[in-house]
Amino acid sequence: MQKKYKYSIVMGRFQPFHLQHLRLVKHALSISDRCIIAVGSSFKARTIKNPWTYKERIDIIKSYFTKTERIQFVPVRDYAYNDQLWAKCLETQINAVVKGDKTCICGVYKDESSSYLDWFEWSPEHLKLKSVLSAISIRKAMFEDSLAKDNTVINNDTFKYIEIFKNSSMYTSLKEEYNFMLNHKKAWSSSPYPPTFQTADALVIASEHILLIERGRSPGKGLYALPGGYVNQGETLKRGSIRELKEETGLDISNDHLCCSMAKEKTFDSPERSLRGRIITQVFLYNLNVCDLPLLHPGDDANKAIWMQIPDVLKQEETFFEDHYHIINYFLTQRR
Repeated sequence: MQKKYKYSIVMGRFQPFHLQHLRLVKHALSISDRCIIAVGSSFKARTIKNPWTYKERIDIIKSYFTKTERIQFVPVRDYAYNDQLWAKCLETQINAVVKGDKTCICGVYKDESSSYLDWFEWSPEHLKLKSVLSAISIRKAMFEDSLAKDNTVINNDTFKYIEIFKNSSMYTSLKEEYNFMLNHKKAWSSSPYPPTFQTADALVIASEHILLIERGRSPGKGLYALPGGYVNQGETLKRGSIRELKEETGLDISNDHLCCSMAKEKTFDSPERSLRGRIITQVFLYNLNVCDLPLLHPGDDANKAIWMQIPDVLKQEETFFEDHYHIINYFLTQRR
């Protein structure tokens, strides 16, 4: 029987892939010769929202199928603060595969986060479900040790995969981060309004190197980040960024020199930028006109502070905290 389409596309983060995802992929395969599974956030660091790597998610998905020759996987890179670029890059990736053949996009409208399904020219073939299963509940159950061996949510192979994962050092770090988030939100639970926090970060560039810290504690322990933190009540955003920069890196440059080196500033305010809650950050770009890289003496909550060459920074998206890689990329793009 001839299929309606040559290709179908199913997009998601699949953290983890569950039985409703399976239903969607089976629907896609029923109306097309081949299904392209586009795996979102493929290059992000592990977090409690994204516990599994791209390869690990593919392994989980494959466990649901006896044969996968009709399925093709495509890794999808995030482009925070630039939805148009994200859609354009995804289209380029998919079109390189489908080469003009008749293609549809399959999905389920959950909420506003599903609006991306309407951004493309591929024919819409969406499923309507009475209730939508969220992977959030599966991750929550995993971190709270209440995940049941329930074949109405995930298959047995995925349950076993998760149980093995829970014995790994990666899970131990994520569980620590999960508990941190619970305590952080509990501390603000009595606030009359959902709290909004203000931070200030510093992007320091010198001799084509970027100044980074390695975070010393949760959240994001072991990940690279821009030096920065919460702004004190009695200081401006710029002064806050300089104070945090000095506290975390011990940068051997005077405050006056830093003030004179400030080239740009920008607000980054995506509501989803931090798992800690609503955190708006003001990032200040400091271009240091120096011949030698200034000395560093890391302190505060930083494991270490380092100067990293710009090409090396751009190769390591999966090692960065929250949206800091995208913030760096934004400013570097403005330089070109």
